[in-house]
Amino acid sequence: MQIRRQRRADPRPARQDGDFRRLWAGDAVSQLGSQITIFALPYMAVASLDASADQVGLLQALCTLPFLLVPLPAGVWLENRPGGPCSS
Repeated sequence: MQIRRQRRADPRPARQDGDFRRLWAGDAVSQLGSQITIFALPYMAVASLDASADQVGLLQALCTLPFLLVPLPAGVWLENRPGGPCSS
């Protein structure tokens, strides 16, 4: 039985790696856009459409609804398909 040696990690700091920097920059832009949307969507509903507090609350609830409804059927579909990542 042979024991394989693991390769050592690159000693350079992650901030010097170009791929990591692109990943970090893309994530930062995505997070900024998400935060602007969280603020701007209800603000525009109130400012432009004269939405009430109930309507703004419903709008916020509808914005989070896909995070609840999409993963459940997707998980069932992934678990039931043949040769999936969790099959033994």
